[in-house]
Amino acid sequence: FGCGSGGTTAIFGMVMDRLRPQDFTPRQFFSDAASSTIPEAWPLTYEEFAPYYTQAEQLFRVHGTPDPLAPTSAPLLDAPWPSEKERAVLDALTACGLHPYRIHYAQDRAPDCSGCPGMLCARSCRNDAGRMCLEPAIESHGASMLAGCRVLRLEADRRTVTRALCEWNGRQVAIRGRVFVLAANALFTPAILLRSASREHPNGLGNSSGLVGRNLMLHVSDFLLLRMKRKSIGVDPVMMHGISLNDFYVCDGTKLGNVHAHSTPIAREATQAFLQMHKRWINYLPERVRGAIASFGSYLHRGSTIFSTVVEDLPYAENRVVPRAGSDDQVTYEYTYPNELRARNWKLFRAFSAAVAPSFAVQPLRSIGMLNYGHACGTCRFGHDPAASVLDRDNRAHDLDN
Repeated sequence: FGCGSGGTTAIFGMVMDRLRPQDFTPRQFFSDAASSTIPEAWPLTYEEFAPYYTQAEQLFRVHGTPDPLAPTSAPLLDAPWPSEKERAVLDALTACGLHPYRIHYAQDRAPDCSGCPGMLCARSCRNDAGRMCLEPAIESHGASMLAGCRVLRLEADRRTVTRALCEWNGRQVAIRGRVFVLAANALFTPAILLRSASREHPNGLGNSSGLVGRNLMLHVSDFLLLRMKRKSIGVDPVMMHGISLNDFYVCDGTKLGNVHAHSTPIAREATQAFLQMHKRWINYLPERVRGAIASFGSYLHRGSTIFSTVVEDLPYAENRVVPRAGSDDQVTYEYTYPNELRARNWKLFRAFSAAVAPSFAVQPLRSIGMLNYGHACGTCRFGHDPAASVLDRDNRAHDLDN
């Protein structure tokens, strides 16, 4: 879940898309989700966000082409020249009446780059937050880092955090500061705040609203195998950059989501690497299962592409994160799967499958509607009203001055 310097950006796919203007007034798309706590509007507008999006795209060196359905972004760096497979898939999607674009990646591909899916990159390809933000801060701007130090809780008087109690090199230490920035992701940030309950803050730090840890959202990411019906790609099977489309972002007045294909290599070589990596337990599988795995790369090699969805989860107060009892670093989450989310997943799958049917056969690679735990968000929501939010519009805690 990204519990390290730079967070999840050190291992994730480096897709950096902007939200859209309609995302800032979300309630209009979810008339059937009456029990959700989703607001009519967020405390910021897209127009206020836009300059920071531009700065972030420049800082992280985002490559890609414009989304034809969202002409709201500044020019990006060029994407690598598309492979034969990428051109064929782009052409086929366009022929189906869709609006694909080269995905927005914060990645500079070195020669023979494999994409480093789900692992740390040994080269300077992935422009993660550790490389683009932390390293320059330390090397050029006087910042320092205390490696191997774990925050246990924060101490505060009525309005001010005074110190962080930490475990470092087997002993407890206290770190004082004028300003504290808590950026431990959507699972561990609320846990630290709740674990920091005291006489002045009996329900947890920054939690006068009772909302710290609540409104947990996970998103859904389904994996769909698309196989071309009329054209098989016999050579150059890897996509150099990746493809994305937002034709179903809003469908019949309901927010569905994004569909995209990463540039991660899925040819025979990747399957062989997988088999080699996991050979200790692969050898215990029945021979027919090992054969099916080994042939999967060959199947993908002949003109197939894996697309993923991202379907927005909605906030519900009962979906939440809490510290695990008796532990100073583990969390427990409680989540009830909403019926409206299940319905939107199926609606996206059916709409996308029908749209690409002239060119592709579509097959889900697992049950529709699988939660994406790497997308956890929402547990310290922001807003104007201290009674209905944890943070103000600048991400400062309503209850605390620093």
